[in-house]
Amino acid sequence: MALLGYNGGLRGKPRIPSTSNASGIWDLDEQKIAASAGIWPSAGGDPYWANVSLLLHMDGSNGSTTFADLSSNAHTITVGGNAQVSTTDSKFGTGSLLLDGAGDYLETPAHSSFAFGTGDFTVECWVYPSVINDNDGLFTIGNQLFAAIYQSNWAIGTTGSMLSPSYTSGAATADSWQHFAITRSGSALRLFINGTQLGPTSNDTTDLTNNQLFIGYYFSSAFAWNGKIDEFRVTKGIARYTSNYTPPTAPFPNF
Repeated sequence: MALLGYNGGLRGKPRIPSTSNASGIWDLDEQKIAASAGIWPSAGGDPYWANVSLLLHMDGSNGSTTFADLSSNAHTITVGGNAQVSTTDSKFGTGSLLLDGAGDYLETPAHSSFAFGTGDFTVECWVYPSVINDNDGLFTIGNQLFAAIYQSNWAIGTTGSMLSPSYTSGAATADSWQHFAITRSGSALRLFINGTQLGPTSNDTTDLTNNQLFIGYYFSSAFAWNGKIDEFRVTKGIARYTSNYTPPTAPFPNF
């Protein structure tokens, strides 16, 4: 009889992984358990896996309304409006999230993994705007942290208002896949599109305590995204990008 579990291993043979080595045959669930415990080698995986709050690949069959969170939190994803998987076009994998700009969105339960406090964080995804409107909300967390296209420009903020000039910068473009990322490192809040920082680095120390994520709009479903979204990842406690970078060339790893 096979005994599963990384402390006992298959057939009861002890196997203890480290951050640099994990020899032998490992079941996928064992890998995830070890990774969540912070004792799994990062090569080929995500060195910040333990900090990942949410990971959505947006894959599935065409028209599906099922979206799986592959992070260790396994958040339940609720669909609003006509949000669905589209297999017509995706950045990676079999599908992307299709939103028609008429109140479609994804919603997570309130959870501590989205309460960043005054700490570091990264929210990133691949976006494909179908059109550029006056108010296209990409996401909002507790009406405190948001990203949107406002008056044809990319806009981010943490104060409940997008009108601060320091938070609005860079013209948005339609009909192409673009890597979006917002990070905070210390008090430095930055916006990146396709690996290039847009606008200035903002000084931000907002205590982000509200903790429910909506993907596809900000503040209200009246300010909704029209287009596609793929590979949505939230990382708490880590600013993955603090200077210009090369966008990911593969789906985000699952461990």
